[in-house]
Amino acid sequence: KRLRHKGVTLDGIRLDSGDLVALSIEARRELDRAGLHDTKVIASNDLDEYRIVELKQRGARVDTWGIGTRIVAAHGQPALGGVYKLGLLKDERGNWRLKAKRSDDPAKASMPGMLQVRRFVEDARMSHDLIYNELRPPRNWQSSKPAVSGGAGSGGAEGRSEDLLQPVLDGGRPVGPEDSLRVARERCRAQLASLPEAIRALRPEETYPVVFENSLLLERQRLAAPNGPDGPA
Repeated sequence: KRLRHKGVTLDGIRLDSGDLVALSIEARRELDRAGLHDTKVIASNDLDEYRIVELKQRGARVDTWGIGTRIVAAHGQPALGGVYKLGLLKDERGNWRLKAKRSDDPAKASMPGMLQVRRFVEDARMSHDLIYNELRPPRNWQSSKPAVSGGAGSGGAEGRSEDLLQPVLDGGRPVGPEDSLRVARERCRAQLASLPEAIRALRPEETYPVVFENSLLLERQRLAAPNGPDGPA
């Protein structure tokens, strides 16, 4: 009250420890009692989207959520594991030969070919992604429609598709346009907005369909056969 009488306004207070639900309720009550109805209650302390939903459901009186560590530190996946596996080999005549790794562990067996991911959109919503071999693309894209719940739609006139993987380097030199941060941000927003509603949920009950093109699966089966064309991989 003394600050208000002196013309000093209090934009907000921050809560960064303790019981954020109880403290925010008490803080809001005291601020309103003092006539500081416009003063915001800001909360932080290792917050993420799941924690925020929980606090809201418990009745937290918070106006602004401060999220830092869980974003900048990649808390959920601090390291990205990845390996290179041979998918193609060019022979002395310049012809591509498909290659694949054989393994009893399905997660370690690889797919042959020059792989590309094609995204299908129907009625302004993502339908499914198709992984295929660029050297042998399917003749009929609509035949890739997965028979899964929440998957592709009718495949009518509203449907469209595009390849997702685009070259960044060619011969060690950058290629393609250099998008600004604004362009990247708008693309991200548009992609999120086109996800099916069931997938956009905080805890989705469905998974987004990603399927392999049929001929690609057949090629892997051929290469994985005990007496494959090139012997053991």
